[in-house]
Amino acid sequence: MPQEFQGRDVSEAIQKACDHFRASQEELAITVLCAGSAGIFGIGRRPATIGAVRRAEERTPAPFAPSLTGPAAAAAPSLPAPATQERIRCLVAELLARLQVEAAVTLAAAPPGILVQIETPEEDYLIGQDGRTLDALQYLVRKMVNRGGERIDLILDVGSFRQLHQDDLAGLARQVAAEVKASGRPQTLRPMSPAERRIVHLTLEGDQAVRSHSIGNGLLKRVVIGLPGQPRQGQSRKRRRNRPAAQSADGEA
Repeated sequence: MPQEFQGRDVSEAIQKACDHFRASQEELAITVLCAGSAGIFGIGRRPATIGAVRRAEERTPAPFAPSLTGPAAAAAPSLPAPATQERIRCLVAELLARLQVEAAVTLAAAPPGILVQIETPEEDYLIGQDGRTLDALQYLVRKMVNRGGERIDLILDVGSFRQLHQDDLAGLARQVAAEVKASGRPQTLRPMSPAERRIVHLTLEGDQAVRSHSIGNGLLKRVVIGLPGQPRQGQSRKRRRNRPAAQSADGEA
């Protein structure tokens, strides 16, 4: 059962919890119950309140580690300096508190970046449709953490969403690839974020019977899965008109 601790701000409350348990911040599971408020001219002042318990006393799922290939996969897990870790944890905790979401925030190494793991009973609220809300929060937190010139790659995860979503996308890519092989016709997937498109491309990278590429403008683009040799979708008419006369309109000799 978590114990409550108060302070002038979240950092002071966390320090009181560490002193009480005689443990480091990394050894505690911390939930921000109230980020606190200075009030107006001292009126309405509220202390920051957290709940804390030793990690050995609670069960947490294994953190999501993104699937990587190449040099990044061989990178040794590492975390930034303790002061930077506390700044990231407090920033995320206070952001969630302003959203009135009770959550426990922990950090783990996930090369080439850092995994910020959020455990909360309000998972659906933070994740949003297809993870759009979570992606927006991740973008915001990255901007806030790196605004001082630092380059820290953060991954925000709620529960096991990232791993489950990655598995769903990989399964979708393989299913559509099988349909394309059977029909001979290319298929276009729904608009996806850069991270989602990367999962699809990496899933099909080793399948020599299909090809994938992205089309569209802006952040959200579509992935087209087709057969080798088929013309790529999304090419402009101008480029097609300027092709050599020996080629047909669809680009084949």
